[in-house]
Amino acid sequence: MDKRRVTIGDLTPVPATEAKNKFGEVLHRACYEKRPILVERNGTPMAVILSLDEYERLVRKAGEWPPGSTGTAEAPPEVAPPGA
Repeated sequence: MDKRRVTIGDLTPVPATEAKNKFGEVLHRACYEKRPILVERNGTPMAVILSLDEYERLVRKAGEWPPGSTGTAEAPPEVAPPGA
């Protein structure tokens, strides 16, 4: 497997086990502190956790909303909370 180190601005590397064990903290950093989290397994970058707002911004910037579509469309509808 490709062992590469990723350093991108304020991207915070977190081992996968720590991300699992402290998921609430990881989610808080990504969503409320607007700090994307780089999840690594055995030192290998595997995924990035970022807020929904940041994800939508990146997808719109790429010109593809909703993801997987061609071209652009309106913003996604509001998602009702569970049990609403």
